[in-house]
Amino acid sequence: MPSHRFATVLAISDQAAGNRRQATALAQALRDDAHQVEIAFPHFSRWLAPHLPERAIGALPAAVRDAPGPLLAIGCGRQGALALRALKRARGREVFTLQILDPRCKLDDFDLLVVPEHDDLGGPKVLRTLGALHPVDERWLARARQDFRDFAELPKPWTSVLIGGPNRAQSIDAHWLGRLFDQLAAQRREIGTLAVSASRRTPPKLRELIRSHAHRLDARIWLDERDGPNPYPALLAFADRIVVSPDSVNMISEACAVGVPVHTLLTQPLQGKLQRFHAALRQRGLLHDLAACSWPRPPLRELAAIVDEVRARLTFTLS
Repeated sequence: MPSHRFATVLAISDQAAGNRRQATALAQALRDDAHQVEIAFPHFSRWLAPHLPERAIGALPAAVRDAPGPLLAIGCGRQGALALRALKRARGREVFTLQILDPRCKLDDFDLLVVPEHDDLGGPKVLRTLGALHPVDERWLARARQDFRDFAELPKPWTSVLIGGPNRAQSIDAHWLGRLFDQLAAQRREIGTLAVSASRRTPPKLRELIRSHAHRLDARIWLDERDGPNPYPALLAFADRIVVSPDSVNMISEACAVGVPVHTLLTQPLQGKLQRFHAALRQRGLLHDLAACSWPRPPLRELAAIVDEVRARLTFTLS
């Protein structure tokens, strides 16, 4: 395993949960003792990221800037890309830089990139995935069932509903929630156990609407710490069907990793990268409209193949 040649393996990201999850999943799959570090550049650097790397090195936390080398640094997102560029400029070949997601800049400072197909980026040092990287596999799901073993007593079938938040590509608002819960109410007799969860990106006003809608359907609810430990892993592990909001590539990718039917609800046309991502999943039979008939599909788990390819590239690079 070539990653043992590095003194340190770091997963570097900003505070966005999706970026942190991807970087950490890959880093820890490569080596168990990988460290996760969150970065927060000053406003000017954050706004311009990943540009002006020569000005960014001083703003990196010591855990990144002074990490013992040789260093395998895995970044995700634009701030992660800026950190990698700054490290490469400061420490040169002592650092192997691996960027997740399109950095939106020249690729000279990156030794390897892992990007989803919908980023539409290619080249000899680019590895492509269909969705986001994540840790969901049989061991991860089994651990979730053990951690929330009481859920096994709830009636089958089980439908899990995962709700994110609005972004530039898709509105998640009161109208969307109304449509969602109207359709779930129409299916209530066939659903069995209904479990509803929000994400960190769900606005507080929408959380209260979700709570109101979900109570009327006698659903199990997790919206924040008032509802106890976050059961998100269990909502994946016990699900016979998953309904996921259309806004989050990360949540949809993890839902598709379970191997049960996955559905979403669109109330407006998708555009850009998100549209391409949805279209690719639908073409492969992995994603369906909420009202559509569906069937289980082989789970979408890309991390192991990416780890194998990264190890092969590291062996070649370091030999």
